[in-house]
Amino acid sequence: MRLPKNESLSVLALAMVGLLSCQTADWGNSKTSTQAPAKVQSSRTTTSTRSSKPNLAASKQTVEASARVPRKNMLSSSQAFPTGDPKSSALLVEKFVPREVQVGQTFEYETRITNLTSLPLDNVLITESMDANFRLESATPSAAMASGAGRWMIGDLGPNESRSIVVKGTAKSAKAIQSCVSAEYESALCTSIPVVAPALELVAMGPTEVLACEEIVYTYKVTNSGTGTASGVVVKGNLPTGLTTAGRTAFSKSVGNLAAGKSAQFEIKVDADRAGRFQHKASAEAEGRLTAESRSIDTAIRQPKLEISIKGTKTQFANRDLKYEITVKNVGDGIAKDTVLQDSIPSGSTFASASDSGKKGSNSIRWSLGNLAPNQARTVSVRYKSGGLGRVNTLASVKAYCAPEASARAETEVRGIPAILLEVVDLEDPIEVGQNETYVITVTNQGTAPATNVKIAVTIPDSTTYVSTTGSTKARVSGTATRRFELEPVKSLAPKAKSTWRIVVKGTRAADARFRISMTSDQLTSPVDETEATNFYE
Repeated sequence: MRLPKNESLSVLALAMVGLLSCQTADWGNSKTSTQAPAKVQSSRTTTSTRSSKPNLAASKQTVEASARVPRKNMLSSSQAFPTGDPKSSALLVEKFVPREVQVGQTFEYETRITNLTSLPLDNVLITESMDANFRLESATPSAAMASGAGRWMIGDLGPNESRSIVVKGTAKSAKAIQSCVSAEYESALCTSIPVVAPALELVAMGPTEVLACEEIVYTYKVTNSGTGTASGVVVKGNLPTGLTTAGRTAFSKSVGNLAAGKSAQFEIKVDADRAGRFQHKASAEAEGRLTAESRSIDTAIRQPKLEISIKGTKTQFANRDLKYEITVKNVGDGIAKDTVLQDSIPSGSTFASASDSGKKGSNSIRWSLGNLAPNQARTVSVRYKSGGLGRVNTLASVKAYCAPEASARAETEVRGIPAILLEVVDLEDPIEVGQNETYVITVTNQGTAPATNVKIAVTIPDSTTYVSTTGSTKARVSGTATRRFELEPVKSLAPKAKSTWRIVVKGTRAADARFRISMTSDQLTSPVDETEATNFYE
């Protein structure tokens, strides 16, 4: 393009001579990254053409508070650093200068600097050589002058940010004013390699005490307490002898990857083959040789065990009370919870009473004893009314939560009592001498057992003579020995049964006579004597 005739114009030209590249190398991965050049310089050029303004519609431009130079009657030129093409450059420098100026007349021009990138540019420096024909009056911002050149430290330019420099001065003579602008900046590709330190913490939880029949559950919680992800986390452990999980003594659980601050938790169910105290630990590991160990879990497995005993009457007479004391004791090392005692009612007997709120059921007595601590004992008592004769049994049993059932048996021999009542009466009293008097002898078994070998010895008054005997057995009378004789024994007299005899005598003289009898049996330890008085008169 040619300039119009009769117009003289001093143009400030911009040139770029080169760029410095900033590279970062990753020798491990053999990759190279290149970013915008670190430093750009200019060379002097002179032009008589108007350069077109680049399209910066996409750039957000921020200008300092200083007023821009009015654009009317101004010429503009620009240079993109470092390639000359704004599309592939980092920094755009634009100059806005008057079409012409007069000697000695103050004029001003503007230099605008724009960051074309979405990244910050650091330490931007603008240097402009001052023509000897130009007298500098002022600059906003102020310039640092050195060797005929003005230097502006723009500093850091944010993404798409713009700054302006406004210069005022005069031309010393009617010669074109020429100058060159150079731009320098720094731009580095900065990378950050995160450094993480995952760390494992393992907590093992379980009961400190449990009954042998109860479910034993251990819980394990592993946490990544560091930074970064812990990969391939596994928790494992060995159970002590006597404990198994699913039939095995060892366990292992993969919980996968754990992000920082995250936890994983799981449970295992354990069976115990005996009571006792058991300790074990668990460990966790992950990729990168990460390890952790839990504290020891100490579990006491308790086993309640019940013993029962009965003290009672070995022998008892019929219709008398059968008395029993039942003692239950926890001889194990665990609490016997909800202890219940039962005692069966002996056959042929009836319930009489029970201590400790014992309650009668259909065929047994039941006590709720509550909890029995280790070595604790409880004693209760019960009474039954005996019935038939013979041996009777009672069976007591006790059970509690987690305790095997225990039982005990007691036997009592129920005997009868042969309680014999002996009676003798005369049928007539008084009676005349020479008449026959009849004495009636009655033996009654009022007891509950047979009376055996019951014998009656008879002594008639010496004022009488023996006549006859009738009844349950015969009289053993021989010859003239009729004043004292015996009745043949009754071999067995059942309970409530009677034996009766009638003995007839004849009065031989007047007297206050005494008829005497004496009874013995297998059950009597001494004879039973009875006497009946009769008044014989003339």
